[in-house]
Parts: sequence; C-alpha cells; structure tokens
Amino acid sequence: SFSTEVDRNAEASWLKAKRDITAQQQQQQRDAELEERIHPSRRSIHRFFHMVSFLTGSAAVCMAIGQIVGVVFYEAGPVEWILRIYVNLLSLLMVLNELEWWKFTRESRILRNWVTRGMIYGFIGVIGLEQNDNSTSRDDTNARGVDMGEIYIKAVAWIMIGSGFVYCLMGVACVQHVYNRQRADYEERMAQAPNVRRAIEESTGSSALSH
Repeated sequence: SFSTEVDRNAEASWLKAKRDITAQQQQQQRDAELEERIHPSRRSIHRFFHMVSFLTGSAAVCMAIGQIVGVVFYEAGPVEWILRIYVNLLSLLMVLNELEWWKFTRESRILRNWVTRGMIYGFIGVIGLEQNDNSTSRDDTNARGVDMGEIYIKAVAWIMIGSGFVYCLMGVACVQHVYNRQRADYEERMAQAPNVRRAIEESTGSSALSH
C-alpha cells in the first residue's frame, strides 16, 4: 500500500542519514587522531602537573618580589638583609627547578624528589610568614602601603606553603611515577611527530604525482 511504501522510504532515509552521521563521526575521530599524532598535546593529568609547576614558579617569583618590596616598607638590619638575600636565592633556585633550565636542579635528588622538594618549598613559605610577623615598619606615614605589603607577602607565603604541601602529598602518594610516565609518553609522541608529518607529506606528494 501507499502508506507502507512511505514508511519504507522514511526508514531508508533514516538509515541513510544514520550511516552518514556515523561515517562523519568516524571521519572526525580519524582526523582528530591524525591531528594528535601530528601535533601531540599533553594529557589532562600531565596538564595538571604543569599547572602546579607554573603556580609554584610564579609564587617563587612573587616571593622574591615581596622580599624587595619589604625593604621599602620595613626596617632591615644586617640579619634581615642576609635573610632576604637567602630567600631570594632560594626563590631563584625554585624557579630554575620548575623550569628545569639548570643541570644542577635536574640532577639533584633532593630537588627532583617531590617529598623533599615540597618540604623545601613549605619551609620557604614559613620563612616568609615569619619575616612578615617580625618585621617593623619604617613609619606610619604610609600605613596603607604597609598593610597592602603585608597582605601580599602573607598571600604569597601561604601559596608557597600550599605548593609545598601539594608536592609532599603527591610524592607520598607516589604520583610522581604517574608524572614520569606521562612525561615520557608526551616526549615520545613529540619525537614521533616529525616522522608522521614527513610520511604524510610524502604520501600527499606521491598522490599528486600519480594524478
């Protein structure tokens, strides 16, 4: 009957549309996989580790700036100057450690191990808090500036302590092994990417010549 024929046509159209959508989704998945092979990206957990590293490095830079700003608002005796220079050097060491730019930090077992690294970072944060509590302001003419400076130093110090705690926690939980595997996987995919691009270029060139 006419209604049966309409139903068959509608079903055929629906099946065709479904096959087209499935084929399109599969093609998109293949394109995404190929793009990932050409331009590898970090996995989600790997990006989390890099975010922790970025926040820690930024906090170290801010800690060093806080030491310089503190000289403007607070009195500094010989011991205070030595302590501020010491904290600045440790902050610089932290930045180099997070960036992995220095051979010493890359090969240091103390700095590479997340437990000991976290303990060092937390200790620097505690020093920052202790400095802030024991410092004497130069005068009361710029009370607002002194208050802002105290808030800034406290905030950075607590971020440092938090970063140290996170590193310690991840180290105790053996998460560093996960990071090492993720990093090795990413570096391997990055090393293979030029070969994949070269193979695609050669394949495209051969196809163009054959036509």
